[in-house]
Amino acid sequence: MPGPLSVKNLSVHYHLQDEPALSDVSYEAAPGHLTAIIGPNGAGKSTFLKAVMGLIPYTGEVKVFGQPLKDQKHKIAYMPQRSSVDWDFPISALDVAAMGLYGQIGFMRRVTKQHKTEALSYLDQVDMADYADRQIGQLSGGQQQRVFLARTLAQNADLYFMDEPLAGVDITTEKIIISILEKLKKDGKTILVVHHDLQSVGNFFDKALLLNQTKIAEGPAKKVLTPDNLAKAYKTPVLTDVA
Repeated sequence: MPGPLSVKNLSVHYHLQDEPALSDVSYEAAPGHLTAIIGPNGAGKSTFLKAVMGLIPYTGEVKVFGQPLKDQKHKIAYMPQRSSVDWDFPISALDVAAMGLYGQIGFMRRVTKQHKTEALSYLDQVDMADYADRQIGQLSGGQQQRVFLARTLAQNADLYFMDEPLAGVDITTEKIIISILEKLKKDGKTILVVHHDLQSVGNFFDKALLLNQTKIAEGPAKKVLTPDNLAKAYKTPVLTDVA
């Protein structure tokens, strides 16, 4: 069976005269695993996610479950960085969760009571059902992150891309998110997560993809996080006990 994500010779140039944001990255995602995408600031981690989802131009080949990306978008869910969202937009937590159901609702179709009940069930999974009617800008950062996780879960995908879901969240939110990620993995889903905290990679993730404009290493998390690999990625010795 084809793997959930196959990337061959992926390169991204934001400006033709600049160095590539990503260069010649080939990668095969392991099915049913929770993978951290790690590397220094500017390494191309978010760029990698956006490219494989077709959100930005790239060269190379991307296949999802053995098929071109355009034919498999219904099998993908994406959780963007919280900083990319307009939190002043007048929309409730329940409305945000219901956005994850648009694939089944259809474009410009009305959100029914049944859809709202289903969306509420996803808010409940992230312990946010009591805040369903709250405007998203009135929520804390961790609560906002959980609402967007509910929207992601509502997409009921097989392959999940999440961009720094654990960045700047409180302990309660961190525990809830990790619990959800582990449940998705147990259910056979494949999850790729941009993650910034090297110290926790080995605790939360079973595999890692280390980038710095190109692929440095991939594989089991503790084998990727060696002093040599980290020094190559960060261009300096990294003091950490992750290996």
